[in-house]
Amino acid sequence: GEDSGYRYETGGIMKDIRTLKVEDVREYHRQYYRPDNLALIVTGMFQEDTPMLMKEVRKVEEKMVERFDVGMKRPWQTPPAPTLTTNTTQTIAYPAEGDAPSLMAMAWRGPSHGDHETMLALSILWDYLSDTSVSPLSKELVDSSDPHCTNISMSLVTNADVMWYLHFSNAVSSKVEEIDEKVMSFIQKEHEGSLDMVHMHALVTKTALQFVSELEDDPVDHISGTFIGDMLYSTSTDLESAMNESLHYQVLQEKSESYWKELINKHILENPHGSVIARPSNEVSLQLGKEEKRRIAKRKKTLGEKGLKKLKEDLKEANKKNDIPVPAEVIESIPIPSHDSIKFFPVTTVRNGVAVTQSPLAKKIESQVFGPDAPRPPFFIQCDHVDASFVKVNFYIDSQPLSPS
Repeated sequence: GEDSGYRYETGGIMKDIRTLKVEDVREYHRQYYRPDNLALIVTGMFQEDTPMLMKEVRKVEEKMVERFDVGMKRPWQTPPAPTLTTNTTQTIAYPAEGDAPSLMAMAWRGPSHGDHETMLALSILWDYLSDTSVSPLSKELVDSSDPHCTNISMSLVTNADVMWYLHFSNAVSSKVEEIDEKVMSFIQKEHEGSLDMVHMHALVTKTALQFVSELEDDPVDHISGTFIGDMLYSTSTDLESAMNESLHYQVLQEKSESYWKELINKHILENPHGSVIARPSNEVSLQLGKEEKRRIAKRKKTLGEKGLKKLKEDLKEANKKNDIPVPAEVIESIPIPSHDSIKFFPVTTVRNGVAVTQSPLAKKIESQVFGPDAPRPPFFIQCDHVDASFVKVNFYIDSQPLSPS
């Protein structure tokens, strides 16, 4: 709808940005940058410091509550545009020079943000259909004797209702209009035939392992992203379901072929989709260049020499203010905590069969790696044991003795 934020480009469009006034920016800031539209996410290893942290948060919260507007209309809670009732295709021209390829995307509207199990299942299903060279769509449209494009990628857009879209890179212009029909035909064929459930279950396992790996490598980013999505789009208490992602993978691992076929039927075949074809156009590129030259000339004429000089001075003054360094007393006023407060992960190291720390665990690792009575290898080996779900192996080979040939 006209009043929905989903219809606008994130970051803005230049023609709109040029017409913005400082009063517009201030009004937007006043309306949305406020305590009742705020989520505070604190991450880290909290133990004895937790009560102190919560005490300080409550002090700030008590001050903020006084400014809450219980009648505030939260952004992104407005329902997105009505769902499509039929498949639609739109062809547009994009500025390009030379022999540029065509571009194409197909998009399906998915379940609501709170239906986490279905979201994960559809992500895995689209991987099955398009992600690798053995996937049905890739085999037919990319890795074939008559390719239609060079790559197919699937992306998930998380809103109040999620959206999946297929992007076809470097599409052959003479064949780009065939892609929509071929995609739906191939998916229909998959639905009518037998799905490769060995491959499907392998994808569920792979995705579950990727989830655990992401949690280990960057838990802050993964967990905070879940909280932010819940704050922006959820209208019910479904945060617990979002945080229990590993349980959803366990459930999906037990799903039968009929479950996955029903997903194909409900969310792809019977779910109207939209397609956009972008064809390269040198004429559009030339037209945009001419329009930009006219705009600049008109702007210069409107401002005149004095106006241009004033804007130049204003910009120079603004940059000067932005470059003012933070006062040393402000930086020095921030207390520096002791390094004793840093919580390190315990690591047990074994090198070439000699336990660096002669602990029972180190000796156990030594026995497992080298064997209780096996001879030790003549080259350097180091094993670092940490509490993790995966094993990472690095090999470093000295190539100096080798000849260039």
